[in-house]
Amino acid sequence: LWAVLPIFMVGLLEDFHVETNPKVRLVVGAISSLMAINFSNYWIFNVDFFLIDQILAISWVGIAFTVFASIGMINAINLIDGVNGLAAAITVITSLAIYLISVQVGESGIASMAALVASASLGLFFFSYPNGRIFMGDSGAYTLGFLIAWEIIILLARNPDLSAWSLLAITFWPVMDTLFSIYRRIRNGRDTKRPDLLHFH
Repeated sequence: LWAVLPIFMVGLLEDFHVETNPKVRLVVGAISSLMAINFSNYWIFNVDFFLIDQILAISWVGIAFTVFASIGMINAINLIDGVNGLAAAITVITSLAIYLISVQVGESGIASMAALVASASLGLFFFSYPNGRIFMGDSGAYTLGFLIAWEIIILLARNPDLSAWSLLAITFWPVMDTLFSIYRRIRNGRDTKRPDLLHFH
């Protein structure tokens, strides 16, 4: 919770219409991620791909990749917020999947956190769908993206027998939408940091 605080506060500023530079948000996301690494002493060193795993075995590379992945998930959930209930629904489904995997491998702490995130998001979903009375906002989306990322990172670090690809699969939609958005903007010569209305949804 200490680690998520910086990115939550930046999101809260945005929600109160205090514009922050996208680069500042990325830096703060990196700070939150580095704090999580420091507090937990976990980072990604295994993605079930032999050559990449050898590179990730170098500590600083693994840490840098973990920061990149964490920032990616923070922004991925934010990108799908704004469509009535979509971000909340995706968060519920993803968190339930994390819960089930955590129970199977005996990770009761992560299972509890995933259940809390799923429950909170389900509550939000009923206010968001179908009329969109309330949205997560940047603070909510950043926080939930961060929590999902770190549930998965710690699960993978503690349980190397788990398939990294299966954990990636449960976050497929927000990750794929983010990657496609970056590709589309680069292809069209547009700033990758500027929002648009051309997402899959």
